[in-house]
Amino acid sequence: MIHPSFEIAVEDDIIRKNPAKKALGDYGEPEKKRTALTLDHQLTYKNYGDGCNFHKTLTKTQAGIRVIPMRKIVGKDFETQRRLNLQRGIPRRVEIDGLSDFIFMSRSGRPMMLSSVNFILRDIVKTYNEEEKERAKRERRKPEEMPHISAHILRNTACTRMARSFRGNGVKMV
Repeated sequence: MIHPSFEIAVEDDIIRKNPAKKALGDYGEPEKKRTALTLDHQLTYKNYGDGCNFHKTLTKTQAGIRVIPMRKIVGKDFETQRRLNLQRGIPRRVEIDGLSDFIFMSRSGRPMMLSSVNFILRDIVKTYNEEEKERAKRERRKPEEMPHISAHILRNTACTRMARSFRGNGVKMV
Protein backbone atom coordinates (compact mmCIF):
# COMPACT_ATOMS: atom_id res chain seq x y z
CA MET A 1 0.00 0.00 0.00
CA ILE A 2 2.76 2.42 0.92
CA HIS A 3 5.21 1.72 -1.93
CA PRO A 4 2.78 2.59 -4.79
CA SER A 5 1.57 5.67 -2.91
CA PHE A 6 5.11 7.01 -2.70
CA GLU A 7 5.66 6.16 -6.39
CA ILE A 8 2.79 8.55 -7.19
CA ALA A 9 4.53 11.24 -5.12
CA VAL A 10 7.76 10.64 -7.09
CA GLU A 11 5.89 10.84 -10.41
CA ASP A 12 4.31 14.13 -9.31
CA ASP A 13 7.73 15.52 -8.33
CA ILE A 14 6.67 15.91 -4.69
CA ILE A 15 9.61 13.79 -3.54
CA ARG A 16 12.82 12.76 -5.30
CA LYS A 17 13.05 9.11 -4.23
CA ASN A 18 10.60 6.45 -3.00
CA PRO A 19 11.64 5.71 0.61
CA ALA A 20 9.81 2.35 0.49
CA LYS A 21 11.62 1.14 -2.66
CA LYS A 22 13.21 -2.27 -2.18
CA ALA A 23 12.19 -2.20 1.49
CA LEU A 24 10.12 -5.36 1.18
CA GLY A 25 12.20 -7.31 -1.34
CA ASP A 26 10.98 -9.58 -4.12
CA TYR A 27 10.05 -13.16 -3.40
CA GLY A 28 9.74 -14.04 -7.10
CA GLU A 29 6.35 -15.71 -6.81
CA PRO A 30 3.62 -15.27 -9.42
CA GLU A 31 1.07 -12.60 -8.62
CA LYS A 32 -2.29 -13.74 -7.30
CA LYS A 33 -5.69 -12.30 -8.11
CA ARG A 34 -6.89 -10.05 -5.29
CA THR A 35 -10.48 -9.52 -4.26
CA ALA A 36 -11.84 -7.36 -1.48
CA LEU A 37 -12.87 -9.27 1.63
CA THR A 38 -16.00 -7.17 2.07
CA LEU A 39 -17.54 -4.35 0.12
CA ASP A 40 -20.20 -3.15 2.52
CA HIS A 41 -18.60 -3.43 5.98
CA GLN A 42 -15.82 -1.81 7.99
CA LEU A 43 -14.15 -2.42 11.34
CA THR A 44 -14.69 -0.17 14.31
CA TYR A 45 -13.10 -0.35 17.74
CA LYS A 46 -15.82 0.41 20.29
CA ASN A 47 -17.41 -0.74 23.50
CA TYR A 48 -20.83 -2.19 22.74
CA GLY A 49 -21.22 -3.51 26.30
CA ASP A 50 -18.55 -6.18 25.86
CA GLY A 51 -15.53 -3.99 26.54
CA CYS A 52 -13.52 -2.24 23.84
CA ASN A 53 -13.22 -4.62 20.91
CA PHE A 54 -13.21 -4.65 17.13
CA HIS A 55 -16.63 -5.03 15.54
CA LYS A 56 -17.92 -5.26 11.98
CA THR A 57 -20.26 -2.38 11.18
CA LEU A 58 -22.10 -1.14 8.14
CA THR A 59 -20.75 1.99 6.47
CA LYS A 60 -22.64 5.13 7.45
CA THR A 61 -23.74 5.89 3.88
CA GLN A 62 -23.38 4.41 0.41
CA ALA A 63 -20.57 6.96 -0.11
CA GLY A 64 -18.55 4.89 2.37
CA ILE A 65 -18.46 2.00 -0.11
CA ARG A 66 -15.66 2.62 -2.58
CA VAL A 67 -14.10 0.43 -5.19
CA ILE A 68 -10.42 1.27 -5.28
CA PRO A 69 -8.53 -0.41 -8.12
CA MET A 70 -5.24 -2.01 -7.17
CA ARG A 71 -2.17 -2.27 -9.31
CA LYS A 72 -0.54 -5.69 -9.38
CA ILE A 73 2.35 -4.39 -7.31
CA VAL A 74 -0.06 -3.55 -4.47
CA GLY A 75 -1.33 -7.13 -4.36
CA LYS A 76 2.27 -8.31 -4.33
CA ASP A 77 3.08 -5.94 -1.46
CA PHE A 78 0.07 -7.25 0.50
CA GLU A 79 1.32 -10.81 0.06
CA THR A 80 4.77 -9.72 1.22
CA GLN A 81 3.22 -8.15 4.31
CA ARG A 82 1.46 -11.45 5.08
CA ARG A 83 4.84 -13.22 4.89
CA LEU A 84 6.42 -10.63 7.18
CA ASN A 85 3.59 -11.18 9.68
CA LEU A 86 4.30 -14.92 9.60
CA GLN A 87 8.06 -14.37 10.05
CA ARG A 88 7.39 -12.12 13.04
CA GLY A 89 5.11 -14.73 14.62
CA ILE A 90 1.99 -12.58 14.38
CA PRO A 91 -1.14 -14.77 14.69
CA ARG A 92 -2.72 -15.40 11.29
CA ARG A 93 -6.24 -16.64 12.04
CA VAL A 94 -7.86 -13.69 13.77
CA GLU A 95 -11.61 -13.53 13.17
CA ILE A 96 -13.84 -10.56 13.96
CA ASP A 97 -17.57 -10.99 13.40
CA GLY A 98 -16.87 -13.47 10.59
CA LEU A 99 -14.13 -11.38 8.92
CA SER A 100 -10.59 -12.74 8.67
CA ASP A 101 -7.43 -12.61 6.55
CA PHE A 102 -6.41 -9.15 7.74
CA ILE A 103 -3.14 -7.92 6.30
CA PHE A 104 -1.97 -5.14 8.58
CA MET A 105 -1.70 -6.67 12.03
CA SER A 106 -0.20 -5.43 15.29
CA ARG A 107 2.29 -7.55 17.21
CA SER A 108 -0.59 -8.77 19.37
CA GLY A 109 -2.33 -10.19 16.29
CA ARG A 110 -5.11 -7.63 16.13
CA PRO A 111 -5.89 -5.52 13.06
CA MET A 112 -3.80 -2.37 13.02
CA MET A 113 -5.68 0.72 14.06
CA LEU A 114 -5.64 3.87 11.93
CA SER A 115 -3.45 5.71 14.44
CA SER A 116 -0.77 3.00 14.06
CA VAL A 117 -0.76 3.38 10.28
CA ASN A 118 -0.44 7.14 10.67
CA PHE A 119 2.52 6.71 13.08
CA ILE A 120 4.25 4.48 10.51
CA LEU A 121 3.66 7.06 7.77
CA ARG A 122 4.95 9.83 10.05
CA ASP A 123 8.15 7.87 10.71
CA ILE A 124 8.67 7.18 6.99
CA VAL A 125 8.30 10.89 6.18
CA LYS A 126 10.62 11.86 9.05
CA THR A 127 13.30 9.37 7.95
CA TYR A 128 13.01 10.42 4.30
CA ASN A 129 13.28 14.11 5.17
CA GLU A 130 16.36 13.55 7.36
CA GLU A 131 18.06 11.61 4.54
CA GLU A 132 16.99 14.23 1.97
CA LYS A 133 18.53 17.02 4.06
CA GLU A 134 21.83 15.13 4.17
CA ARG A 135 21.73 14.43 0.39
CA ALA A 136 20.91 18.06 -0.35
CA LYS A 137 23.75 19.23 1.88
CA ARG A 138 26.23 16.95 0.08
CA GLU A 139 24.88 18.06 -3.32
CA ARG A 140 24.78 21.74 -2.26
CA ARG A 141 21.14 22.25 -3.05
CA LYS A 142 17.95 23.07 -1.19
CA PRO A 143 16.28 19.95 0.30
CA GLU A 144 13.00 18.84 -1.24
CA GLU A 145 11.20 17.50 1.80
CA MET A 146 8.17 15.26 1.77
CA PRO A 147 5.00 16.82 3.24
CA HIS A 148 2.94 15.30 6.05
CA ILE A 149 1.09 12.17 4.87
CA SER A 150 -1.76 10.30 6.56
CA ALA A 151 -3.90 7.32 5.65
CA HIS A 152 -6.77 9.74 5.00
CA ILE A 153 -4.64 11.75 2.56
CA LEU A 154 -3.59 8.57 0.75
CA ARG A 155 -7.20 7.40 0.41
CA ASN A 156 -8.36 10.77 -0.90
CA THR A 157 -5.42 10.95 -3.30
CA ALA A 158 -6.24 7.48 -4.65
CA CYS A 159 -9.91 8.36 -5.14
CA THR A 160 -9.03 11.66 -6.82
CA ARG A 161 -6.57 9.97 -9.18
CA MET A 162 -9.11 7.29 -10.03
CA ALA A 163 -11.71 9.93 -10.84
CA ARG A 164 -9.24 11.85 -13.02
CA SER A 165 -8.27 8.70 -14.91
CA PHE A 166 -11.93 7.90 -15.57
CA ARG A 167 -12.54 11.43 -16.86
CA GLY A 168 -9.48 11.14 -19.07
CA ASN A 169 -10.98 8.00 -20.62
CA GLY A 170 -14.31 9.65 -21.37
CA VAL A 171 -16.13 8.17 -18.36
CA LYS A 172 -18.60 10.53 -16.74
CA MET A 173 -18.46 10.69 -12.92
CA VAL A 174 -21.74 11.13 -11.04
